[in-house]
Amino acid sequence: MADFSKTIDQLMKKEGEMRGEILLSHLQFVERKEGADAVERINRTFQELGHEVDFSKIKAMGWVKVSTGTAIAIFGKELFDWKDEDIVKMGTLTPKIITINKFFLRHLVSVDSLLEKAGNYWEKACRVGTMEGKKYKNGKVVLQLKDYDFHPVDCLFISGYIKTIFDLCTEKEVEVIEEKCIHKGDNYHQFALKEK
Repeated sequence: MADFSKTIDQLMKKEGEMRGEILLSHLQFVERKEGADAVERINRTFQELGHEVDFSKIKAMGWVKVSTGTAIAIFGKELFDWKDEDIVKMGTLTPKIITINKFFLRHLVSVDSLLEKAGNYWEKACRVGTMEGKKYKNGKVVLQLKDYDFHPVDCLFISGYIKTIFDLCTEKEVEVIEEKCIHKGDNYHQFALKEK
């Protein structure tokens, strides 16, 4: 528990905000997977570790700390024995239920338009890091996320998130592979997309 506490303490000091509805989607996933008492258990764990988080004050289109959402994913692993696949699944749920996507996806008709607008979309959802979409001459499609350094569980969540965005936009199933990662010594995260 000491290492876990230290990890959360370091995480909660990090700056950066995301839309409240993303955090609310985390809590919805926790409740669906573990039951209503699980959200209260997470809340108590925040308090036991000395971090006050009031879930009742979260506004969908307001801003909350990214680190709070990241901590919830870490709690999933620590408290409920979640596997990496569970964090990816949490990421796949979020784009299906948040309001931002209703506006964003309406204007996307192709992978090219999604790549072109990836940075703008990221800015509307998150106030830390920058996202850029690229398509190479050989047809390879990647999303690069720069200046985003919270915890490796975020990579799993973001992979699931990206997969669902592309699945919804293109109506084709894609596989997302993180080729580069800040937590592995790279300068940025790079997610490659491959059609299944």
